[in-house]
Amino acid sequence: MEFENYYKVGGSLKANHSTYVSRKADAQIFQRLQIGEYCFVFNSRQMGKSSLRVQAIKKLRAIGIKCASIDLTIIGSHASPEKWYKGFANQLLNSLEIDDVDFNAWWLQHDSWTDVQRLNLLLESLVLNRFSENIIIFIDEIDTLLKTEFKDDFFALIRACYNQRAESSKYERLTFCLLGVATPGDLIQERERTPFNIGTSIELTGFNFFEAKDALIPGLAYKVEHPEIVLKDVLYWTGGQPFLTQKLCNLIAQETINTNLIVRELVEKYLINNWEAQDEPEHLRTIRDRLLRNEQKAGRLLGLYQQVLQAGEKIVVDSSQEQTELRLSGLVVKKDSCLKVYNPIYQAVFNRDWIEKELDKLRPYSEAINNWLNSQKSPLWLLQETVLNEALTWAIGKNLSNTDYEFLQESQKITIELQIEANHKLTEINQKLADANEIASQKLTKTNEEAKQQLAKANQKAKYIIWIGGIVATFLVLIGQNRLDTAKEATRLTQEGYNAEQKLKTKQLESLFLAMQAGQDLKPLVPNHSSLGEYQTTTPLSALLNILANIREYNQFDIGQKIGRGASFSPDNQLIAFVNNELTIGNDDVTFKLWNRDGTPIKTLSGHKEKVKSLSFSYDSQYIASGSDDRTIKLWTRDGALIKTLSGHEESVVSVSFSSDNTIASASKDGIIKVWQLNGTLVTNIPVQMEGNLITTAAISPNGEFIAVGGEEGIIELWNRDGTFIKNLSGHKGLVTKVTFSPDEETIATAAQDGTIKLWKFNGTLIQTIKAHTGEINTVSFSPNSKIIISGSNDQTIKLWQLDGTLLDGTLIDTFVGHSDSVINVNFNSNGKKSPLLTRMAQLNFGAWMSLL
Repeated sequence: MEFENYYKVGGSLKANHSTYVSRKADAQIFQRLQIGEYCFVFNSRQMGKSSLRVQAIKKLRAIGIKCASIDLTIIGSHASPEKWYKGFANQLLNSLEIDDVDFNAWWLQHDSWTDVQRLNLLLESLVLNRFSENIIIFIDEIDTLLKTEFKDDFFALIRACYNQRAESSKYERLTFCLLGVATPGDLIQERERTPFNIGTSIELTGFNFFEAKDALIPGLAYKVEHPEIVLKDVLYWTGGQPFLTQKLCNLIAQETINTNLIVRELVEKYLINNWEAQDEPEHLRTIRDRLLRNEQKAGRLLGLYQQVLQAGEKIVVDSSQEQTELRLSGLVVKKDSCLKVYNPIYQAVFNRDWIEKELDKLRPYSEAINNWLNSQKSPLWLLQETVLNEALTWAIGKNLSNTDYEFLQESQKITIELQIEANHKLTEINQKLADANEIASQKLTKTNEEAKQQLAKANQKAKYIIWIGGIVATFLVLIGQNRLDTAKEATRLTQEGYNAEQKLKTKQLESLFLAMQAGQDLKPLVPNHSSLGEYQTTTPLSALLNILANIREYNQFDIGQKIGRGASFSPDNQLIAFVNNELTIGNDDVTFKLWNRDGTPIKTLSGHKEKVKSLSFSYDSQYIASGSDDRTIKLWTRDGALIKTLSGHEESVVSVSFSSDNTIASASKDGIIKVWQLNGTLVTNIPVQMEGNLITTAAISPNGEFIAVGGEEGIIELWNRDGTFIKNLSGHKGLVTKVTFSPDEETIATAAQDGTIKLWKFNGTLIQTIKAHTGEINTVSFSPNSKIIISGSNDQTIKLWQLDGTLLDGTLIDTFVGHSDSVINVNFNSNGKKSPLLTRMAQLNFGAWMSLL
């Protein structure tokens, strides 16, 4: 055997290659495919997926199974749909050695069919009807298809073939195996389609010593004295990564060395030092390029990897997009439920210095953030004014690292603090002006006394002089008294202006009224056509201007009673419905109230026999649904007329919600979700799976196709409208208080007692977790354009959060304060510019705020 060429670096290994290492995945894929299970092998590049396919095909053919192998890179990702499907079909027939069909004529004969229909017909008529054996179609490099617009149709066809097994036995003989750098969620992404939820995942891991020794030691034995020890060293450095393991073994076999080989020296010489120039065949550069290829995501991926590298910091594996993308790069793997760097070679090449260098290339503020980090986060290096605005503009649309967000948020914070400090200085100046007015007042008083003394002296003079002096003195007294009164009033108005500005933080409308009154009181003190410099005080004016520039609240009204969670705004924001929640003995109010948004009561709606627990308006604001402890749902017009009563639940109805087509979803403590038409027809009964059926909240998606249900144990269940279970969304700690769908049907937001908001894709993938509030979150809502979310909490605050594309970047836009009790409901109006916010429980106070977005 020629040991110098024993190993093969790069590319697929032939079926009989001596260095092929059989892993657990080999047995799994053979067993699963043999019994007809669809399989997918999704992993990073150069993990041996294609070699695994070659070995599996060899074994399956040996037991009489027909196998076809299709490499999608041969077709490419830039072909038109018709050419792509035609290329796929041609490869399929060639791989199955079907050469007695005039393929071009057959394809042209069916040109009136869609591409999907033609491929489906070909599978049935030219493949299944021809062979009686089981058939397995391997599709490799599927990630090249993910870039096309028609991928959803193709993978939906594969799923349809699987579903056909229930109706046609011949489809039980057809099996697919997909391989590539992808996730199941990447295959079908259109929300109206069922996700690609079939098949068995085959996990590919790195080699361990016992798997690799028989295949790899022979090539080392002739070269080194202790090949077993050397192989263990190789596997330590590579982590068993197939490509690197073959490459390092080959370096040992090719190197002119003595028997006392030190593997570390070879690793440093050929793999780590000057790695970009020596990376042939390309491997490390592939990882680098996958991390950096998308500038919008690169910062976030680098930041996450930076956290993984930090000593002692554990990053728990989740299904977030950035973790999935980082794992698909091959740089990190899941180990003990945490993310770990795959091997010491990767850790040495893609080290902290490399991360900082790449981050510096991305950031326009790299020097400032590096100085900030090196100075133990000294505020001296934070951004301000124009530079900060430029950095925030650059950050729009990008998914940055946590460190970047912290730096930008601290910069915003220090800017606000400096503004507050400037306001304090202005207040000090106003105080000095007030002190000056007081001194002036004292001087005027002294002038008055001196005038009286002069008058007394004048009495000693001649009668004529006394008469003249008396007139003059009296005139001086009048002038002095008038100036004294003016100075005192100016001092009072200065204090009133200061008080008005202080109230802006918590009582915005009250601060506006105080400033306006102070301004009105200033008018009599100002002579006509006076310049600003002649004003006795300018504090009321500066206070009024500052309040007008920063006020957000534009209306509020008080109804004098507490409100329960059963409260809702109409989508057109003209109506508010709410339930009395007074916790007093004998309070058995079974009604709910309907008010105009201006605070005018419209009607008290009665009809339920027990307390109302949930209220919801239809999308067109024409109907109201109410759910009650009496186990019924009642439908009302917007004028308060009862239309219909829906019965069927066996326990209290805790949630009701509308879809855009007026489908109604109701959730009950009996553990059942019911879907109704507006006319009262029951469409679906969905028994939830959560333990104890402890439903706390539910919502139906705008298109009526999905239902999300939250429970007391922090679990959210996602269902199709027809009752098909999709997935459990787990991660909250404690009771789930709110679930809601975004208007663009891209995102689900959930909130809980743990003070967090979680954002999910419709397929159940966790996008982002935000520690939003210090208290239980009662409500969360999307803006009409789905770009902003707003949350309200028991901590008495309302917060706005930025949503960037499909990812929440966690940026806090604004915080509204002013409520003295829990915020229980929030909502945007139809244009997203003003948001009426529902509000306190102690003394119900509706507030309307200007979001200024």
